[in-house]
Amino acid sequence: MTSKRQIRVFIASPSDLDVERKAFRDQIVQLNLDFGDGANVEFIPLGWEDTLASTGPRTQSVFNRLIDSCDIFVLTLSRRWGRDASDSEYSSYTEEEFHRALQRYKKDCCPVIFIFFKGVDTDSLADPGTQLQKILDFKLSLEETGSTRYWEFNDPEHYASLLNMHLRAFAKGEIQPLEPGDFQTPLPLEARHALQAARKEMVQINQQLKAEIIRANNSSQKALHAEELALELAMTASEMALEGKIEKSKVMFAKAVQLSTRLKVIHLAAEFYLRIGNMSEAESLFSRGFAGVDESNAPLFLAGLGNLATIKGDWKKAEAIFRKMIAIEEKLGHPVGAASSYGLLGTVFKARGEIAQAKDMYQKALGTLEKLDHQEMMAVQYNNLGVVLQLQGDWIQAKDMYQKALVLNEKLGNQERVADAYGNLGSVLQIQGDLDQSEEMNRKALELDEKLGRLEGMACTYNNMGSIFKIRGDLVQAEIMHRKSLTTYEKLGRPPGMADAYGNLGAVLQLCGKLDQAEAMHFKALEIDEEVGNLKGMANSYLSLGILSQIRGDRDKAEQLFRKALAHFEILGAKDSIAQTNKFLHSLRDSSLKRFMKSLPLKLAMNLNSHKISKGPKPLKKD
Repeated sequence: MTSKRQIRVFIASPSDLDVERKAFRDQIVQLNLDFGDGANVEFIPLGWEDTLASTGPRTQSVFNRLIDSCDIFVLTLSRRWGRDASDSEYSSYTEEEFHRALQRYKKDCCPVIFIFFKGVDTDSLADPGTQLQKILDFKLSLEETGSTRYWEFNDPEHYASLLNMHLRAFAKGEIQPLEPGDFQTPLPLEARHALQAARKEMVQINQQLKAEIIRANNSSQKALHAEELALELAMTASEMALEGKIEKSKVMFAKAVQLSTRLKVIHLAAEFYLRIGNMSEAESLFSRGFAGVDESNAPLFLAGLGNLATIKGDWKKAEAIFRKMIAIEEKLGHPVGAASSYGLLGTVFKARGEIAQAKDMYQKALGTLEKLDHQEMMAVQYNNLGVVLQLQGDWIQAKDMYQKALVLNEKLGNQERVADAYGNLGSVLQIQGDLDQSEEMNRKALELDEKLGRLEGMACTYNNMGSIFKIRGDLVQAEIMHRKSLTTYEKLGRPPGMADAYGNLGAVLQLCGKLDQAEAMHFKALEIDEEVGNLKGMANSYLSLGILSQIRGDRDKAEQLFRKALAHFEILGAKDSIAQTNKFLHSLRDSSLKRFMKSLPLKLAMNLNSHKISKGPKPLKKD
């Protein structure tokens, strides 16, 4: 047997990360046990010992030799910047180590650099102190120069998971060199529009506030000046976000919400954090806003909390929130708000597999909107109805709904939703077996999304194209498309999309007979879904892994995984998925289902999660 390929991994970390440094060492030991033999690699940890941490007296030449010989350089930072480097041009030894690794990478494309930042609460961002400010400045410089990528983690377990994922990817040759623009984390187009609209509104509020300050007495002026500063910070944060300067936006919004009690500022900051994937901070701000509002403004914050529950796959909580929104909107006599809430509730039912109830909710929303001739939201519900009709097998009616959505969105000039309509028309045509027309619709969607720079739409269309190639049996092109989808979601920093892409890749690799690789993809999907708390994604991953175990003949393991999937689907109340999983459990004992199992890989090739559900505009304005 050939000797194992050694991969030398150096960690640089200041003194406040003892637990993470131990997690680094433990993760490498575990990788060598679980992964190393199969991949014929051995990871060699460097710099992890407490005595080598960047905290006390040391011989820099020892570290320089380690950095100069490593294959991977891992920089991990929390709140401390490291020990002052009095004998160096850099402000700390940690910074010196990073720049030494970076200069070597620029010259030799080695070592690969992974940077991990421990998440920091908004209060600390608003008032960071000397050490944390240096880290924030460093993070901003990374964003501005695009010199290397970085990731954030919440706790030692999350850190270990990220390390595991990245070290495995390096060993498999899956780490791609940085390309221009790769580092950017643009906001979705819909979020950009919301920021632009909110900023215009804040400009008007700020003008009114200036007038109030002039009229106010001295005792009131101090509080008003604080609100004025908060508004200006929020407006600056919006500008930074629109320019793609996410780290600057984080700091500005943190300062704004610390100063302000104004609902508009809190809501805008919460939406920003939701869009960049900081779910805990978004939930905190939505909850804070909801606690301080009267009934007339409650739906604004409830919508955010409901969307968070939906993203996490907590369908019961989402249903309760959206039902509360409906009751408030109907009590206040806000038909558009009530219709929007019915649409959101329909999406919860659809996700749980309760298709008939989802259809009822969408039709109820549409009935109100058609009476009001609210064309923008009519287009949203036409799209949503198309999805559930398609799931019910009524492809002709589904196609009609998508075409109605397309016509209205073209009339309104909403190019993003025109692209969505093309993609959904493509999905119907795919099911009907008209793969050429389906491909044409998806290519139209892709052309529009590329023109708009709408990466999320592109990622979804790559996924749809991958499904078409799977059905055609062109598994090479299918894998290419799903990998494009994965790369785009990684660029956006969208873990749920990445998990979907890993799952789709797993399905393709299974069809290719590469069961070990397929299993690795499904485990990656599961890992991400566990991190973000996506119960539906976790359930689907357990189901896929159970199928792989059954194909391999390991019935005990298959049953264990199917039962895990079933437990998650039962929590979600997903009736169709519960029935499907029970069928798999019966197939472990019922030989009459062998023919069904034999045809399973082709059925798995059909991607039923590619439909684009529209949530519609947020209830910002009342009737």
